[in-house]
Amino acid sequence: ALRISETRYRRLFEAARDGVLILDPRTRKILDANPFMEELLGYPREELIGKELFEIGLHKDEQANQDAFRKLQENHYIRYEDLSLKTKTGERREIEVVANLYEEEDKPIIQYNIRDISARKKLERQKDEFISIASHELKTPVTSLKGFLNLLQRRLASHEDEKELHYLARMNAQVHKLTKLINDLLDISKMQTGQLVYREEHFDLDALVQEIVENIQGTTQTHHLLLEGLTQAEAFGDRDRIGQVLINLLNNAIKYSPQASTVVVRVSKDQNNALVSVQDFGIGIAKEHLQKIFERFYQVTDTEERTYPGLGIGLYISLEIVKRHGGQIWVESKKGEGTTFHFTLPLFQERQVSL
Repeated sequence: ALRISETRYRRLFEAARDGVLILDPRTRKILDANPFMEELLGYPREELIGKELFEIGLHKDEQANQDAFRKLQENHYIRYEDLSLKTKTGERREIEVVANLYEEEDKPIIQYNIRDISARKKLERQKDEFISIASHELKTPVTSLKGFLNLLQRRLASHEDEKELHYLARMNAQVHKLTKLINDLLDISKMQTGQLVYREEHFDLDALVQEIVENIQGTTQTHHLLLEGLTQAEAFGDRDRIGQVLINLLNNAIKYSPQASTVVVRVSKDQNNALVSVQDFGIGIAKEHLQKIFERFYQVTDTEERTYPGLGIGLYISLEIVKRHGGQIWVESKKGEGTTFHFTLPLFQERQVSL
């Protein structure tokens, strides 16, 4: 039975379409490499055996190599995303890495599984480039459309034609939605390339929250927005971007609680952070979606529920903005029991690290 098991393992090892390296935890040297690892790097197996990982470019230097092995000894598991390897011909391959420390015949063994994600990353870059180009191309005609709509509204206002003004108001609302979508796509494009600009200033957090709540209240006749608490504190960062996060959370709370009539916004603080929470009493989010809700373009699909419009980008943008400010954002929800989003922001201190 043991020999059969070993044979099966060897077949899996040889046939795997991920690179696999087996290492000695004591010497940190490669003991074995599967054929795909040879194919990935362009080195024959004999040249890989006996080398340490930093020598084949998996970790940038000997210190990083030692740090990785120390983490493995502590946790028995590490994962790396967005690393790159240099092949024998000098080509760069983008990879994901999962490493495990385990016992084999009472001896510790380290296994590195290495997946080539170069093709996937190339597609992602092409998608981001398309989003950026399309968003820029759409922005100019939409801006013109908004201008002509405003001109029409001013002209028809003097004619006091309520019906036509109503139609124009509805058109203007849809153009506003389209403008927001384009701006969100542009934000994502800039985030992916590190070009999203953040302004640095200290600002009154209570005043910002109250301003946003009042503005959103003016756009809805179905929900009452209830503001609770005060921080009496200053935050540091981009006031408009933090406002963008709160607007997104409030709009979501209204959209996903069609049968409710109240959304609660709470603000508080501790010694180091301010906390803002937005609670709705709507449809809630099932447990399986909670870990993915902040992923780019992720949408909750539920055959039992109606479909809600959107591309699944607002929460991703909110996450990136809050992270950039040194805060955290998370969600608590149960299906059918409503949802509460929380985010924290560091309180303003005399010395701040630049965004």
